[in-house]
Amino acid sequence: MIYQNEDFIYDSETGILYHARYKRSRWGINRWTPCSPQKNGEGYLQTTYKSKLVLQHRLAYYLVKGYWPEYEIDHIDHDRANNKWSNLRVATRQQQTQNASISLNNTSGITGVNWDKTRNKWMVRISINGVPTNIGRFDSLEEATQARKDAEATHGYHENHGS
Repeated sequence: MIYQNEDFIYDSETGILYHARYKRSRWGINRWTPCSPQKNGEGYLQTTYKSKLVLQHRLAYYLVKGYWPEYEIDHIDHDRANNKWSNLRVATRQQQTQNASISLNNTSGITGVNWDKTRNKWMVRISINGVPTNIGRFDSLEEATQARKDAEATHGYHENHGS
């Protein structure tokens, strides 16, 4: 579906944001010129709107809903350049952290699970309402993984969390 205002056109199927004004080129006049894919330091696409840099996923929300989002906009698949409407959701900071990618310095391959050298066990932690909480220590990685997945389900973590 196509959404637009006087400055932008947003294609919700592709997630691409276009300039709505006509642009003159040596080949003629082009209307739907895609916004240049500038990435900010965190990897989000941004563009200039009314002399300010805005994140394209927030602008897409504005074009679809007609108002700016009160909370943050979460990219469900963790791809910050994928601004398809089906990949965007309004989320609080807590909901967004419950759909975070796995940390780059993770060694177990499972979010919230790491090896405790002093006890020779797998330690499981989770954040509940912003408070780091110990789930326990386990002999096998499989047990630790299951404990973490159970805790995520209990505390409302998104199914993509850690992927």
